[in-house]
Amino acid sequence: MPAARSKPERPDISGVLRSRIATQALPPGSKLAETDLAQEFDVPRSRVREALAVLEQRGLVERIPNRGAVVIRLEPALVGSLYEVREVLEGACVRLATLHAPSAQWARWLAHFQGPMVEHVSAGRLDEYIQGYEGFRAEVIEACRNPVLQQMLVQGIIINLVLAAFNLIPIPPLDGSHVFKYLLPPQWSLQYQRL
Repeated sequence: MPAARSKPERPDISGVLRSRIATQALPPGSKLAETDLAQEFDVPRSRVREALAVLEQRGLVERIPNRGAVVIRLEPALVGSLYEVREVLEGACVRLATLHAPSAQWARWLAHFQGPMVEHVSAGRLDEYIQGYEGFRAEVIEACRNPVLQQMLVQGIIINLVLAAFNLIPIPPLDGSHVFKYLLPPQWSLQYQRL
């Protein structure tokens, strides 16, 4: 009996392109040619079109008739609006996460922000700081246990990576790490009632 052949894994074209946009390997204004991408990923152009549609839906590229897809340029007003929405959504997410996450998890993150994260900023290691912050953010999103909020924030992660790559999002101030102390039950509820 011949061994069953496994199908070759389909490349995640939109994921690869999102990563390139976030790291500025594809800077704003870069043209994304369907034929070149189809050749690079060894897929039909229809698969490339699907990937570009996903990126367009997420606001990362603009598809111009008869010209192709182009990585968007972010206007300062849009950056401000995106950041305001992110701030509100993440605030709601943290509030819900405080209800569901065990206090040991918050204590671990408090120690992380008081130790390694301070060192990253002091040494100018921006990439490590962003990586640590995104790890914390991912755990908070999971701990909030609200599928609608989770979907909105997970889809928004790429926009935030793009903004960070363009140096348009300031790093949160380190002196705000004291807030984590009030997220440890039961302290958080007392502080929340005082607001």
